[in-house]
Amino acid sequence: MKPFTVYRFPLTVRGSAFGGLTVLSAMMLCLFACAKPKTITKPTPSVDKQFELAMKNLESKSYDKAIKGFSDIIFNYPGSRYAADAQYYLANAYFEKRDYSQAIIEFDFFIRNFTTSPFFENALIKLALSYLRQSSNIERDQSQLLKAQELLEEVTDRFQDSQYRSEIENALAELAERLAHKDFAAAHLYFRASEYEAAIIYYEHIINKYPKTSWAQKAKLELAIAYAKTGKQVKAKQLLEELINDNSNSELQKKAQAQLKRLSLR
Repeated sequence: MKPFTVYRFPLTVRGSAFGGLTVLSAMMLCLFACAKPKTITKPTPSVDKQFELAMKNLESKSYDKAIKGFSDIIFNYPGSRYAADAQYYLANAYFEKRDYSQAIIEFDFFIRNFTTSPFFENALIKLALSYLRQSSNIERDQSQLLKAQELLEEVTDRFQDSQYRSEIENALAELAERLAHKDFAAAHLYFRASEYEAAIIYYEHIINKYPKTSWAQKAKLELAIAYAKTGKQVKAKQLLEELINDNSNSELQKKAQAQLKRLSLR
C-alpha cells in the first residue's frame, strides 16, 4: 500500500476582495473595520459654572441662552442652592426679553414657592409690571391693569420701608397713567357725541383720581368746554385760567387761552 501523502495548500481567501490575504489577516482587518470608534464625551460643567455662564448671558442680553441655562439648572438640580435664584433670573430673563406672558408664569411660580428669597419683593414688583406692560392696548380688558394695581398695593402694604421705593412709585405712576388714559378715551367718546353730562362725570373722575397724570390736564380742557356747553360758565372759566397759569404744557396753555377768548365773546 502506498503511503498517504498530505498536500498542504496555502490558506487564502478566494473569490473575495481580499485576494491573496491570509484568513488571519482578513479576520484582523474585519475586526478593526467593524469596531465602533470611541465617542469622546465632554464632562458636564458643574452647577456653579452653569449658573455663572447663565448670569453672563443675562448680563450680555443673550436672553435665549440665559433662559436655557437657568432652565437646565432648575430641571437638573432642583434641590441645589441655585434653584431659587435660577427661577428668579429665568423670570427676569423673560421680563427683559419683553415676553411678559411667560414672565408672569415664571414670577408667579417663584412667588408661590420661594417666599423667603431675598428677591421676593422685587419679584412682586416685576410681576405687577409684567401685567401692566402686557396690557398695552387700552381697549383690552382692564383686568390685567387691576391685577397690577393689586400687586403694587400689596408691595406697598407689606414693605413700607422698601428699598425699591422709587421703582414702586414709578410703577404706580405708570399704572395711573394707563388707567387715566382708558377713562379719558371713554370720556372723549361722550364728548364727541355731545353727551356732555356723561363726559363731565368721567372728566371729573380723572381729575380727582389721577391728578398727577398727563390725562388729568387734558381732561381739564375738555371739561371746561363741556361746562361751557352745559351753561356752567363760571366753572369753565376757572378751569381755563388754571390751565393758562400752568406752564407745564404750552400747547394746552394756547388752547385754554383760545377757549377763554371764545367764552368771553359770548
